[in-house]
Amino acid sequence: MTAPGPRRPSMSSGLLEKLIAVVRPEFRVEVYLVDPDDPVLGRRRCAVAKCDRPVSGNGLCSGHGQRWRDRDRPAIAVFLADPGPVLNGRRDLSVCTVIGCRYGSSGVGLCTRHRKAWARAGQPDPGIWSAQAGLLGPPDPRQCGLPFCTVWTENTRTLYCKSHTTRWVQLGRPDGAEYLAHCQQRGTARIDFRGLAPQLKLEFQYAVQSRHDQATITAAPPIIAWAIRIAKDAAVTSLLDLSAQQWRDLAGTKEGTYQRFLIFAHDTVETLRDGTGWDVEYPRDIWRLHLLPGLTLSPGRTPHARTHLRFDRVAQPWLRTLAKRWARLRLSAGLSVGTAQKDLLGLTRFSTFLAECTPETHALSNIDRALLERYLAWLTTQSIGCGVKEDAVTAPEPSSRRSASTTGT
Repeated sequence: MTAPGPRRPSMSSGLLEKLIAVVRPEFRVEVYLVDPDDPVLGRRRCAVAKCDRPVSGNGLCSGHGQRWRDRDRPAIAVFLADPGPVLNGRRDLSVCTVIGCRYGSSGVGLCTRHRKAWARAGQPDPGIWSAQAGLLGPPDPRQCGLPFCTVWTENTRTLYCKSHTTRWVQLGRPDGAEYLAHCQQRGTARIDFRGLAPQLKLEFQYAVQSRHDQATITAAPPIIAWAIRIAKDAAVTSLLDLSAQQWRDLAGTKEGTYQRFLIFAHDTVETLRDGTGWDVEYPRDIWRLHLLPGLTLSPGRTPHARTHLRFDRVAQPWLRTLAKRWARLRLSAGLSVGTAQKDLLGLTRFSTFLAECTPETHALSNIDRALLERYLAWLTTQSIGCGVKEDAVTAPEPSSRRSASTTGT
């Protein structure tokens, strides 16, 4: 079965204008710096004192976590008492061991100038040689242009020390303010929207804003970064260029919170474009019940819990039409969402029976008592689920897996 082709959002829908109107300034940025105390987007700070990097595991950031593992995983309290020097990116770089020289180290503890002089001297013991060597280079060397680095620049033409110049070149020679922000933010929790098409960027910013405002499910920056990377690889200009199922296919085995945020972003943007209410949901073959106000929720469900009714598994168009009318009537009369889901599960099994055993049934008038008796007998011969998973009918979350009931209509 071939997947449907990409769906381009209608220009008349005004989606771009709606996004511009609803995305708030604090989210409409190239890089969103996450507050560690944010209950939805935040990640706790590393337990090491004065470390501003987010926790990766065991209460430690990735850098301190690696040090802890390298020390054969001592008790956390023991490690925190002596976590070692400040991590790279938060401290001065190594400098030449010659007294008074602050050029960057370039091998055997010496800067480039002193290493050449040491080599010309026959490569004696570096420690003894450096203790006796004098300063080399211009009399008034410049300090690195980054405020936290006191290493000297290699010459008057460069703004940064040797190592920071290398990093600056690798980043494509950004302007000073952008490079400083990159260095200061390195290792901190952030969401990078750069590199996305203009509308796609606004869509992800709106999805992050919506998840933040709902404050019901966490969305750590690595999860959002993964979703952004998937969208970049798909080479789309809008999340609505692909269907929700196509995004699930692109996610592959990355289920759980990762896939859920990607589908949440798609559905949130689609809802902004199309609106909500029965006029929007009724024509769909998958009803998003969490977007219909006034329904009777099942126990334990919150207003933002994502709950669906999937009529696309009802194979017969005439039966699907009747199922929709019946479901809307029942829900509007105060029937709980959970009961409606079970009702649809029974109808979906009945649809499977009709397709397998009575393909000549084309209307409600073809169903009589004898056919229903055949259906009840057929149910007793089926394995659990009768070929239809419950999650395929109700789909409370794309990644959930629930065992199906054997109850019929």
